[in-house]
Amino acid sequence: MNAIPERYLPNDISCQIDYKPNPLIMDRRGQWTAILCEKLEYPDWRIIENRLDVINKAQNARGYVSFNKCVFTLTDVNSHEVFATKASEFLETVFALDGFDNHLQVKRLGVRARFCTPFPASFDKLLARFTTLYIDLKDAAKSALGENTIATDAAAPWYFKDEHGDFKTYCGPMKKDQIAEFFNYRAATDLPDVGLYYDIDYYDLSQEDKEEIEVESILLKLPVFVRAAWDRHQTVRNLINR
Repeated sequence: MNAIPERYLPNDISCQIDYKPNPLIMDRRGQWTAILCEKLEYPDWRIIENRLDVINKAQNARGYVSFNKCVFTLTDVNSHEVFATKASEFLETVFALDGFDNHLQVKRLGVRARFCTPFPASFDKLLARFTTLYIDLKDAAKSALGENTIATDAAAPWYFKDEHGDFKTYCGPMKKDQIAEFFNYRAATDLPDVGLYYDIDYYDLSQEDKEEIEVESILLKLPVFVRAAWDRHQTVRNLINR
């Protein structure tokens, strides 16, 4: 099979930081929203109960801040550097707001990336490659299920750890209707008929009693997680779609 073109769409990447609840968000939502929109040049905003959202003009970048977390999401990214730059810009602006300081008690720092790589053949062929190259039932399992049993779909949710932190992945073949459910911000006409879905979530969990960490440390870890997630996706897509 010929190698697929270097195409990464559709995809989305998010970073989320869960921190010790900050009651100041309740009183400063309007002020903070105005500052974020001005500094980031994001024209659209929403204030929804205890959180504020800001959205860029192209509608492909969205950030929100609540009393216990902040999240930034960018859709249809063509490199990990682009996301790392935009996310760092958002986080630096948030943590410079009056109400935050240079240290945070972080409960969870995570980066989640979701991809769907088009597959230039049928769903059954992708399923066959996936269950041969990525996951496969052992002979004992096949025997237990019965020799007349035929796999019609497959997915692989797994948990791992490496030098960067913990991460979990979910991977499997998908048809267009399921792809459309996962990437509902894109028109169905822009989605492949068959694709390999890959979802990876890198995270670092902190204990409740852990000392506060500097914002700079968060900003240094962010691109490491993004690069690791991007590279792991590349490795898997090249294995199955080669």
